[in-house]
Amino acid sequence: MTTEHGGRDEEPDLPPSKFGSGFTVGGSSGGASTPSVPPPASGAPYPPPAVGSTDNGLRYPPPAAPPPPSAPPVGGLRYPEPAAPSPPPSPAVGYPVAAMPVVPVYGVDALAPYGRDPYSGEPLSDKSKITAGLLQLFLGQFGVGRFYLGYSTIGGIQLGLWLLGFVLVFVFVGLFVWIGVGIWALIDAIMIFTGSVPDAQGRKLRA
Repeated sequence: MTTEHGGRDEEPDLPPSKFGSGFTVGGSSGGASTPSVPPPASGAPYPPPAVGSTDNGLRYPPPAAPPPPSAPPVGGLRYPEPAAPSPPPSPAVGYPVAAMPVVPVYGVDALAPYGRDPYSGEPLSDKSKITAGLLQLFLGQFGVGRFYLGYSTIGGIQLGLWLLGFVLVFVFVGLFVWIGVGIWALIDAIMIFTGSVPDAQGRKLRA
């Protein structure tokens, strides 16, 4: 406050505030003193003024404005709810697919693919008597016809006798051995042609 003499009066003594040393006197706007209160600790509210206190000039900060409500969805739309798992696809409805029928092949016997003997009904061999007879007629000294029919022992004996005759031909004994093997091969060929010799499994030779 300024006096007429140009001097400045001293500030009047005010009673001590309950807020301690933080209480100060503000400026002279409008002639009223504006005390200032130090802010409380973080998160703590401002203390209310005491009843009958002369500190009626305290200025509490306005309460914080509540947060604005969340804006409603535009047009009333909301986020879609999670879709429920779809059920497994149902099997296709239709006529059942019929399996291909097994058509029997008439005229073919599974147990006798080369036919049966018309007299005995036994299955025929897969070996041909014409082939076996020709092999035994021309190469019977080596037992080829017997090897073809599966008679390995007889074919080996015929081949061994021919080799023995080849070794003994120098003493004129091997010549008779060859003649004997040749006669044996000829008789075998005739028996094979007439169907008297079956294969090694006992089946009759086919034509």
